[in-house]
Amino acid sequence: MAALDIGNALKLHNNADLIYRYNLSDETPDPVDEKDIRNSLGKNVGFKVIKVGESAALVTCNPETKEITVAFSPCNKGGSAKFWGADHPLGGEVYKGIYDALLVENQTGFFVDHVKGAVNEYSRQMGGGATLDLSGFSKGGSLAVGAAGQWIAERFPEESGIKIRDIVTFGAPPFGDKEFCEQFDKNAQRLGINNWRITGVKNDPVPTLLTDEGPWYAKPFGMGLYDHAGQQLDSDHVDGHSMKEYREALVILFLKAAEIADSRPEPSEGSGPQKNWPELSASTKPHSSGPQI
Repeated sequence: MAALDIGNALKLHNNADLIYRYNLSDETPDPVDEKDIRNSLGKNVGFKVIKVGESAALVTCNPETKEITVAFSPCNKGGSAKFWGADHPLGGEVYKGIYDALLVENQTGFFVDHVKGAVNEYSRQMGGGATLDLSGFSKGGSLAVGAAGQWIAERFPEESGIKIRDIVTFGAPPFGDKEFCEQFDKNAQRLGINNWRITGVKNDPVPTLLTDEGPWYAKPFGMGLYDHAGQQLDSDHVDGHSMKEYREALVILFLKAAEIADSRPEPSEGSGPQKNWPELSASTKPHSSGPQI
């Protein structure tokens, strides 16, 4: 798995924050509407808000770079109590309460298919060959992993020619059991998908809920039910379960990376190009904690 692109992670955080504040406007101190989203993204970036029931996603398109992003919102009304498993087409079982939010349906189809349709349409408008990044905060991050798993099982990347590049989640609870996570990681490696989950488990217990590492009160029957796919990047600078805390952790990482880059000696002749950021590479051990920030 490639090193984390911090600049891209900050952009994905911004998109995840926008859809969170849009979808849960009555629960956030600083809600946004579509005009605010337009002002934040800039005039050259197209966007659509896909909303079915309580589920929502912000799909963006940059024609200049042929980049598409999807940010999923958490949906806090209902579902969390459905902690039992549901079969997933990729293999294994997943958290039913979160999976249901992907499969919520209106008269024309499932939420996850509406999002896929918007991605497909943007790619078609750009002549194909687009890249796709996914993100989300809290349960929105779990939805990002779940949507990617659904599309991988449907062979969407191969059939559409759209390259899923990065998945970056913030404080996300687990989505699937060990079998699902193993299948997800295997397919992510095959397709070249980077799956980073940013956590702050010292002060944010949400990523450990229903896992072996979680608090006793979040383990039904005294055991962990689910696991995490991807590579964890844990931060001591997260002080609670909020988008603001995760942004501050990324900014600290950004500044550290810039400081390290500035302190590097000038490349000698013939030494090749220098990296802009320090390596934050995936461990070879699945589901390992990885580097700290």
